[in-house]
Amino acid sequence: MLTSISIENFRCFEKAEFSGFSLINVLGGENNAGKTALLEAIYLVCGNPLGEPIKNIFRFRQFELDKYRGYLSQKIFDNLFWNQDSSKNISIIKNNTDADFVKFRIDNWNLVAEYYFGKYYIATHGGIDRSEIASYELEKLHIIPIEFLPTKYEMSSLNLVKAYEELDYNRKDAILLNAFQIIDPSIEGIKTYSANPLSLHIARKGEKYLPLSFFGDAMNKMAYYILHIIKAAKGILLIDEIENGIHHDHQRDFWRALLLLAKEYEVQIFATSHSLEMIRAYNDVAMDLVKENVEFAEVCHYFEMARHAKTQQITAIKMNMNMLHRKIVKNNPFRGE
Repeated sequence: MLTSISIENFRCFEKAEFSGFSLINVLGGENNAGKTALLEAIYLVCGNPLGEPIKNIFRFRQFELDKYRGYLSQKIFDNLFWNQDSSKNISIIKNNTDADFVKFRIDNWNLVAEYYFGKYYIATHGGIDRSEIASYELEKLHIIPIEFLPTKYEMSSLNLVKAYEELDYNRKDAILLNAFQIIDPSIEGIKTYSANPLSLHIARKGEKYLPLSFFGDAMNKMAYYILHIIKAAKGILLIDEIENGIHHDHQRDFWRALLLLAKEYEVQIFATSHSLEMIRAYNDVAMDLVKENVEFAEVCHYFEMARHAKTQQITAIKMNMNMLHRKIVKNNPFRGE
């Protein structure tokens, strides 16, 4: 589990340290407080260095590096560096150790990423090219699964079908059905059809099967998140602006399904939110779960990210659910309001 991270010269972070992460971590704060950049830093230091993480970071921001193959220059990578100053290396360290970290630098107009895993070392170049490393060596790195759902993320219907069929094959399809039933108890089945393989079909009691898209954004988002939790089992799921597509009527049910499954599958979640309603729903559900199982008191936390008024350095105040509840009840300013 990621418990802390130190960041230097990355995006909006000149130098920052964040600690005290638990299983469920919701990040709030004003715009430009570094929430998305923190997710990106976690993705870069915790992910598979051979999974083209830099290429993915640019894709999350709607920029396809592949389209510029052969035309890449230092300037394309400048916005990865604090103040766009690539003369200073980026450093991201996890869990306060000098044996597990990543560095990025510009060398001869090329971006070089250097990953350190104890005695193992991997370097990648240009944000696209992969270094050669034997598969048996890669296995020794014990890289955990990590999934990133950016703000404008949409899982294609075909990938949704494939993910569900893998669940079905492993006899875990009831997980998704139960999640759907949290939102709509009348849902009684999920199917895929060989004649129409591009969509999941679900049915209410006494009704015929219809494509998932007919049931609104909440069902689609629930499917996306649940399937990614399972893909990230014993790993990390990063969600940017988690409230997108979730109507306030479904927020509490959504959080309950998410928190229970995250705990069951040991998935550490980092989720950003700009929505007071979504944060309140998270707080309410987490406090309810603590009453049912006291272990949840140590599972759920909220981090308020902000810039220091004088130094402009980004900090984060950690709150447990009781602290967050008091702020909400007293209408104290938080998340930048």
